[in-house]
Amino acid sequence: MTKEKYDEYLYKYNIKTEQLLKDLNVSGNDIVFISGSVIEGFSNMGSDLDVYIIYNENFKFPENSNISNSYFGYEYTILTYQIPININLIKFKFLTEFLDEYKSKLQKENIDFSDIRKVELYHRLLCSYVIKNSELFDAIILKKMDSKNFKLACTLNRLAYSENRHDDAVGALESKDFLTAYINARSCLEKAVESIIFINGQTNPKEKWIIKRLYSVFSSTESWVPDFISLYVGQLNSLEEEELKDQTKAMVRLAFKIRNKTISMLKTTKEMEKSR
Repeated sequence: MTKEKYDEYLYKYNIKTEQLLKDLNVSGNDIVFISGSVIEGFSNMGSDLDVYIIYNENFKFPENSNISNSYFGYEYTILTYQIPININLIKFKFLTEFLDEYKSKLQKENIDFSDIRKVELYHRLLCSYVIKNSELFDAIILKKMDSKNFKLACTLNRLAYSENRHDDAVGALESKDFLTAYINARSCLEKAVESIIFINGQTNPKEKWIIKRLYSVFSSTESWVPDFISLYVGQLNSLEEEELKDQTKAMVRLAFKIRNKTISMLKTTKEMEKSR
């Protein structure tokens, strides 16, 4: 995405990067980037803007800011703009160690989605709008990242999750536990769709954006998309056994179809890599 497009998303909330940098207490070597739903075009008026400061030395917090510990360092919020601005502070040493550790996992195409915060941070680094020290970001941080294997690892993880939920849904159907079967089938379908979104390069891991992520990759006229929307968003008319059973079977079938599409794209991707 271009700088102009990023700025367009920020201007919706009357945010200019020049003023934002003035409001941040950063030193010359600090790296500052913006990431999250606002600059991905997914946001709404309930969203906040996520700003990351990667620092080497002790950071001087602004006075009267409510500093709290976060998973990766510290955070505080600025409330003087149209939307809240969440400032995330991460030590440079911590971030580089995290990227080195993650790189070895990606080489094995192994990602643990149970720690979604690490998956999200990696995605946000890949999809960041760097507004201070972009050359340093590219030379040190981006150089350590592996977008290709990240995409593949996320895809494989969602495929495996969908297949597990498929088995759970079928088992519940056979046991005539129709509500449990329906719940597992919906999860099976959701993860199948996430797999095909990931293999197409849309690596935002947040489930709440699944529809917007889907439409960022596929047209609403794509053959299977309307069926997914109908099953995923549609309302059950009742909890009668027959309706639960019919909906479960429809979701499981569609999930199977989508997983096959993802697997086909995975094979094509890996064959292309081998031929290079």
